[in-house]
Amino acid sequence: MRRLILFTVILCFLLCGCGIRAANYIMRPSAVPEKRLTKTAVIPAVKEADPLLFLSDDPWVRCAASANTESQPENVAAIENDEFRRRVQITFLIQDQDIQNTFIAKRCMDGKVYACRIDGKTNCAEKLDFSVEPNETMKAFCADPEMEGAILSPVISGINSAYEWRCHEEKALITAQLAEADSAGYDKSIWFEIPQPESEIEIINKK
Repeated sequence: MRRLILFTVILCFLLCGCGIRAANYIMRPSAVPEKRLTKTAVIPAVKEADPLLFLSDDPWVRCAASANTESQPENVAAIENDEFRRRVQITFLIQDQDIQNTFIAKRCMDGKVYACRIDGKTNCAEKLDFSVEPNETMKAFCADPEMEGAILSPVISGINSAYEWRCHEEKALITAQLAEADSAGYDKSIWFEIPQPESEIEIINKK
């Protein structure tokens, strides 16, 4: 009788052990897809421009890292980057004693730096106007018969007009195109690229 009881206990122990192993075996495959999903669901981070580039006092660095920008006025004496100020002075023939009273407009275009000297003859702030219809001021000016053949000044035609206008038979007509636009729409004849300084490697490669 004792042998029968002992045999029964041993048999139950073996059966329980097999059940645990079977249960573990069944659960393992379900963990595999979970790990795979975790790995494949990770989306790689999008590489963005370093925000510190936009805080740099180097305009070439900022323009290389940004899209095209609108014109911004700046006093030449207030330009923080010494090399940029020097190159602006060379481009526009500005003497040291004149920088306090001289202003430029600066903007980025196609990854490069452009500048325009602000004075009474240049319109750095506005893009060129290619409208072929005369405004009301032009119409009123040319309606005077005594203005026949007169060329309209920028004050009348608009300082950002791309055309020369002339009065003919009491109407304002276009007689010539005075300016061409760059890729951003500004007058390319008054906006100049400020060249970036060459690195020592570039200078060596040219030799």
